[in-house]
Amino acid sequence: MHNTSSSWPDFAPVAMQLKRVTKLVAASVPPDTTPAPAACRYLADVPGKALRAALLLLSTRFGALPAERYECEAISLAVAVELLHTATLYHDDVIDNASLRRGLPSANARWGNRVSTYAGDYVLSRAAERFAEAGDYVNQLASKAISRLSAGEMKEMEVMNDLEVTVSRRLRIVAAKTATLFELSCLLGAWVSNVDARNARAIARFGRRIGVAFQLIDDLQDLLGDRLTLGKEPGIDLRQGVFSIAIIHCLSQNSKESIWLKRGLGSHTKLELGQLRGLLQRSGSVDFALHMIDKCLCSAESALEVLDPGAPRKTLFELAWTLRARTKGFVETVDDVA
Repeated sequence: MHNTSSSWPDFAPVAMQLKRVTKLVAASVPPDTTPAPAACRYLADVPGKALRAALLLLSTRFGALPAERYECEAISLAVAVELLHTATLYHDDVIDNASLRRGLPSANARWGNRVSTYAGDYVLSRAAERFAEAGDYVNQLASKAISRLSAGEMKEMEVMNDLEVTVSRRLRIVAAKTATLFELSCLLGAWVSNVDARNARAIARFGRRIGVAFQLIDDLQDLLGDRLTLGKEPGIDLRQGVFSIAIIHCLSQNSKESIWLKRGLGSHTKLELGQLRGLLQRSGSVDFALHMIDKCLCSAESALEVLDPGAPRKTLFELAWTLRARTKGFVETVDDVA
């Protein structure tokens, strides 16, 4: 099974709570032997990094939340954001016609698109129940976030195979479809523990910026990675006509690499990933994508400066450091192979 935990930061301040969250996510779907419930449980039973839950729980540490309220409020909201994220994975795999998820056959590969879509809908409904139980304010925050990330996904579909799409538009799409859930996690954690307005804004800003960086890294790894390291097939986004920052940068250049890329994409010919990687490196587009990632991570780190020092803030910094090191090491590996 694909496992990224060894390369992930240690969420020590909330490690025990994260284990509780993972169990509750799996328990949110009742066991059954029929295909639909089995599909609903499928991704919940194969936990990922629980990054969004970790962000929520870490965000609570900057306020004051009595221990007796932690389980019924903070943990429940962390479960809700993980369920929401899991629901988006079902839908993403159907849209992408993906065959792998977390190193295993995707739900749609096992049960088909119809069952997988309804499984995603069911998991989403379980998340919505928990958000509703938390009250009107939380429900409103979650509803707006779901609306925004859905709009981001639709805007992404609008520019599929668009050779004229700009970097700024791609960044706006990423902010909506991915960073929204990171920001929501941080906002909910700050809210439930009564973090003051100044610190809550800083935490939310960190979530938004780390979310953009996370997606840009994922985009780059989809181009440069392999099946073993990714836990899924590489090049899915490009085959779907979704252009990452590196692709967009190369397309915008007045160079022979840009001409070759436009010809390949415009004619719908199957571009070999090995050739594409060399083209993107020669054009400086990989370096440009790395610069954008580093810029997002620096911005995320700067948002943390107003927060009180301590283990939670240190862990958030470590997340940014890990993403930076991970990206640098990943690209160096590709360079060695090339």
